Amino acid sequence: MKSIFYKFKFLLFILLGLTLILILNLVKPRVGLTSTPLHLEAQHLTQQGHQQLNLGQAEMALETWKKANQLYTKLSDHEGIIGSQINQSLALQALGNNYQACLILLPALEIKNNNQICQRGGEETEDFSQLQGTMIQGIALQNLGDILRKLGKLDLSHITLEKSLKIAESFNNNQQVNRILLSLANTEQAQYQQKYDLYKRTELSQNLKNAIAQAETALKHYQQVATQAENSLPVKANLNQLNLRLELKAALSKFVNEDNLNIQKIINQNQEQISTISEAFIKDLSIFSNFSAIQEIYAQLKLAQIFSQLETQEYFDTAWNITASALEKANEIDNKRSQSYALGLLGKLSQQKNQPLDAQRLTQSGLSLARSIQAWDIVYQFDYQLGQIYETQGQVEKALSFYQDSLEILKKVRPNVLVSELDTQLSFLEKIKPIYESYIYLQLQTPTPETLQNVTQVISEFQQVELENFLQCNTLEKQSLDRTVPVIYMLVLETKNRVAIIVQGTKTLEYQLYITEWDKVKIAINKLQDTLQQGEFKNSDSQNWLDANTLQLYQLLIQPLEQFLPPQGTLVLVLDSLLQGIPFSILKDEQNHYLIEKYTLAFNLGFLLKTSPPLFKQTPKSLLIGLTQANQDFKPLKNVKYEIEKIKSKVISSQVLLDQDFTRKNLTSQFNQSHFSGLHIATHGDFSSDPNQTFILAYDDKIYLKELDQLLRNRNEQNFTPIELMVLSACQTAAGDRRASLGLAGVAIQAGAETVVASLWNVSDRSTALLMGLFYQNLSNPNLTKAEALHQAQIELLNNKKYKDFNYPYYWGAFILVGNRL
Repeated sequence: MKSIFYKFKFLLFILLGLTLILILNLVKPRVGLTSTPLHLEAQHLTQQGHQQLNLGQAEMALETWKKANQLYTKLSDHEGIIGSQINQSLALQALGNNYQACLILLPALEIKNNNQICQRGGEETEDFSQLQGTMIQGIALQNLGDILRKLGKLDLSHITLEKSLKIAESFNNNQQVNRILLSLANTEQAQYQQKYDLYKRTELSQNLKNAIAQAETALKHYQQVATQAENSLPVKANLNQLNLRLELKAALSKFVNEDNLNIQKIINQNQEQISTISEAFIKDLSIFSNFSAIQEIYAQLKLAQIFSQLETQEYFDTAWNITASALEKANEIDNKRSQSYALGLLGKLSQQKNQPLDAQRLTQSGLSLARSIQAWDIVYQFDYQLGQIYETQGQVEKALSFYQDSLEILKKVRPNVLVSELDTQLSFLEKIKPIYESYIYLQLQTPTPETLQNVTQVISEFQQVELENFLQCNTLEKQSLDRTVPVIYMLVLETKNRVAIIVQGTKTLEYQLYITEWDKVKIAINKLQDTLQQGEFKNSDSQNWLDANTLQLYQLLIQPLEQFLPPQGTLVLVLDSLLQGIPFSILKDEQNHYLIEKYTLAFNLGFLLKTSPPLFKQTPKSLLIGLTQANQDFKPLKNVKYEIEKIKSKVISSQVLLDQDFTRKNLTSQFNQSHFSGLHIATHGDFSSDPNQTFILAYDDKIYLKELDQLLRNRNEQNFTPIELMVLSACQTAAGDRRASLGLAGVAIQAGAETVVASLWNVSDRSTALLMGLFYQNLSNPNLTKAEALHQAQIELLNNKKYKDFNYPYYWGAFILVGNRL
């Protein structure tokens, strides 16, 4: 993963500069339209702004275009106003302020009172039917589509660009059509990277095939622009196409052992195109000479980074030469941002040449320049690069210092970085997690109580960052764990092939460390998941297989910790997302005892844990929702009605939405009108590491994660009683998705729930009805916490002969409690 991070990191820097130039020449001053002094002055300012932006002087260009906008406003020149707004958005993008760049375009497109379009996690649809469809509006739409891509809103970006394309086609403007096709291809490339990232989280072959199909769509558009466009567009298309083909090469390598003629054909064609395009560039390095100064610099840097990935000395030497040329041009126009990029890339190339002192010197120079202009999005990555340089030299203290600086700077830029175009160019897992892993790994080399305490805080912080990235929200409230029970932290350090496990005791600075190999744990997890996904472990026929798998995981993850743990009680587990799909309750020791027979388990998935008094147990009031009927290829849940009735008998003050009453409209009404602290949902659902595949099934439709946020937003704004307990009794995590629990955490956060009870696999609705009845009965006991109430219900199914038909782990082991255990 580290090598992939290196390969693509500088492409992130460079791509921003290149994408800004796509429509730079579209919004020109309209010379000859009028000769009044104000118009002439406005046109002069517009032209001046373009000259400033071409030289990389984005702040000056922004101020110049603001003055032009004021003049066009005085003149009531509608097209001039829109053009100035488009220009200002270009300058704002160059400054890294994509949110403001998005907002400034909304008036130009007659989009009112809908800032959610520009917000993280906001709406992903927009109706552009009200537009008159003028050429200038089409250009504004293209610009908006590019910005939305940088904001991570890829579907909406694609919709917006398609609308822009229709307008351009209606004017028969072929050059503008090609510009938009290039923007579409860039968004489709980002969608490919999103799909490939999903494959890496799930390792499902179908997700890999979907990603490759998406890449082929983008490549088709790049090739279309490369063959039919004029001026600089074919060069830009080929540059981006070459970048995508190198990424696709890595994805296609996953099929290396697959005897599939179609895949082999794609692999061969892709390699042929890489060679053809690369050779064309290396034969004519002056190909960017007709670009503006800043455009040429960014294009050279991007090509250099691509060449550095090709496995020949000629391409590597050329990469060095054109990077040095780019640095010289950046010095000539005194553009510190591009100077910083070039120096950092030279530092990286020196690292590849095994010249650590030069790598250190050049990277430090690039870092100093980035700091001088407060380009924090560059600073955190160069901090990380320097940390790695020092780590390879064995200078651990210096490496730790730069890793720590990188993480601190990342906090400043995280809201923009995680959903910017940078993020779509490199997956979150490759871009952010390695920084945390490197820092934690070095800290664990000297495991004092103080360093272990620090590491647990960093692990919690990383969980938050991962969830914020998943939900596309700015900042979750910081979690806090009580110290009354032991807490077990488990983090997978993939780049180091380690699983770090830290036990936090109940006393101050009471920490213990154990490290095991990730490869061994991963194999054991995959074996267990294979068994669980088959759904055939309901009886003694599969018990031996299950026992062997769970024993292996127990020996790897729990047995080494026994000496640090009390013999019984409650444990809180803070798990890496790669470990959250493990049903810890069914892990079995060598004495044939399940872990749940020793401990009450509560899980933390990275969101806020409140320690407020449990209102639900004091004044229980619940909304009970259920679906018994077959719907959208989902089987009927015949026992849900019985389950709801059992709960209603335990929770007297409750409202019920069952079957045809359980619609999106009725659910919205209940959420916005009723006060309840408990929410019980007994319907099909799926938790996935893909937000677009995380849903619960209503009578009339699926309700997806982002829609759930919309349903609950008004409730939260009106200060209704917070949801203290949310139970999802018939949902499951997506089969084969190693990070599917992110979907579970996402549902909990969007609902604002303090505690969530849910299942990791699809369980018999008959046994679930019994378990839920016992759980709610136990909740009425004031001496039991929620975690203990669930634990005792599970133990009852396991040990009580009355429920002997349901004592296998399949029936009780799926259920976990996440969040506030009290």
